[in-house]
Amino acid sequence: MSDIIKDILLEGQAKSSVNKLIKYIGDDKVIFKELMAFVFGKDERLSRYASWVMTHCCETQPQLIKPYFKKLLDDLKNEKLHHANKRNYFRVFQEVEIPEKIQGELYDLGIRFALSANETIAVRVFALSTSYNIAKKHSELLNELTPLIVDLNKYSDTPAMTSRTNTILKELKKRKD
Repeated sequence: MSDIIKDILLEGQAKSSVNKLIKYIGDDKVIFKELMAFVFGKDERLSRYASWVMTHCCETQPQLIKPYFKKLLDDLKNEKLHHANKRNYFRVFQEVEIPEKIQGELYDLGIRFALSANETIAVRVFALSTSYNIAKKHSELLNELTPLIVDLNKYSDTPAMTSRTNTILKELKKRKD
């Protein structure tokens, strides 16, 4: 694994470190693969930091994450996965085109996380957005998800979930008009 990536990750979770890594990785698939080795590695702290960098890389180079969709999905099933990784994985999934072959499983997983009181609010919000983005392409899923979003909005006790469900409900209203 790359000592350069490891050294920058060990600098700590600072925006300047993220920017260094984004610049270093650019659109290079080989270097991004080295980052992903840290994301899936055994060192939890490096994994968390690397997953945060991953989200920023995917903002400008979303094609880099495509080979890792299934691995990210499988990692989300790990009950010991740190909430920061979960948040970052769903943050990426909500922004990229999801391959059809994993949409159903990711949709179900997103709903499970969105409804879980044991998850952090950021994980729940990004998971809901991921499921919603998948459901937009499948009317039967959208019909299933809409009442759940209404309930989440109605019974939400956090500003983040209220904001996200309000945004989705506005989108749904526009779709009907």
